[in-house]
This record gives sequence, C-alpha cells and structure tokens, in this order.
Amino acid sequence: MVFGRKRAKSPLLTRSEVATIIESFLSGDCGPWDWDDFISVPIGDPELDLIRERCAQLDSEFPPNATNEYCGEVGNQVLRRYVEELRR
Repeated sequence: MVFGRKRAKSPLLTRSEVATIIESFLSGDCGPWDWDDFISVPIGDPELDLIRERCAQLDSEFPPNATNEYCGEVGNQVLRRYVEELRR
C-alpha cells in the first residue's frame, strides 16, 4: 500500500496466459523484463495471483545453485507443475 491506497490489480490474465509466461521463463524465451513484470504486478484473478506470489518467492525458498539461475531445481519443478495445472 502506498499512502493508504491499494495497488491496482492488472487486467485479468487467463490460466493459459500465465502458463505461457511461466513456460517462456523456463525455456529462456522471455524478454529481459517479462518475468520481473509477471512477479511484480498483481493479477486480478485471486487464484492466479497466488501462483504469481509463489513464483516471486521461489528464489528465496529454493536458492539457485549458479549465478545465472533464478531458483534451484526444486523451484523449477514447482514452476513446471504450475504449467501442468494451468493447462488442465
């Protein structure tokens, strides 16, 4: 919250769009700021926003093994499971 105002939620993303963003991140095909935008901007759908919030914490929950990684392998497994769930 900034000065007592709630941060506006972004337009609704679909389950498919969120899955595509995560897949693009995992494959390295996303733009330089796409992942940062995804994890930083709230999503209007509460279920998808919970996924976004979890994705934003994976680097802390499962620290990377190398400097060029976002998170460790278990974190990547979490991301792949989200894609599977979202595509069902």
